[in-house]
Amino acid sequence: MDSYECARCCLARPLSARPSRQYESRRARPLDRHLQQLKDLVSARAACVEERANRRKRLSELRAGPAADALERLNAATDREIGVLDRALAETLAADEALARRGAILQSVAGIGPVSAAVLCADMPELGRLGAKQAAALAGTAPFASDSGTARGSRHIRGGLPRPRKALHMAGTAARHCNPDMRAFYQRLTARGKPHQVAASAVIRKLVVLANALLRDNRAWQPQPPSREAVA
Repeated sequence: MDSYECARCCLARPLSARPSRQYESRRARPLDRHLQQLKDLVSARAACVEERANRRKRLSELRAGPAADALERLNAATDREIGVLDRALAETLAADEALARRGAILQSVAGIGPVSAAVLCADMPELGRLGAKQAAALAGTAPFASDSGTARGSRHIRGGLPRPRKALHMAGTAARHCNPDMRAFYQRLTARGKPHQVAASAVIRKLVVLANALLRDNRAWQPQPPSREAVA
């Protein structure tokens, strides 16, 4: 059992909205060929991105010279490979009708781009069949308590599936700028005194809950019309 399946087991059990036995048996079946290929591509892309980030960190510690030049060439080659993988991700999504529909629904949400949509399709195929709290926990966006006895500690985001969590973090950053609903939500929270990190985490959590609801209803996202108070 890989780390993703461990995260599913550990996160799903404490929640009240547990998947049914029918759902669990469905999840245990072998993956569809296109979905498996998508997971492999997402994994390969993540490895390339991590290697590039490690080399960039090393470059920041080096002076100009042959070693730095070699790392620059390696990063340029990795950039090209990431481009190849991005095209393969798009082709794999398009090759399967169900995956293509899921990808289109996810990308209809301003802030969720092609790569983030591919990661969610590959690593969270359960989206659309989960409760809101369960989707948030599986993506690592649900706040957990740090209480002890009668003392109530602060809530912290932890756990979840690593790749979806990273993808949603990037999507949340984009959504705060280009998604009118998420931007307004973020601004309401900060106006009430919420710190940036708390408000940003709430946006990410709202994104995954929204994605789960859209996939459940098989419909694309539409921005909410401005309220009468906002127009006035």
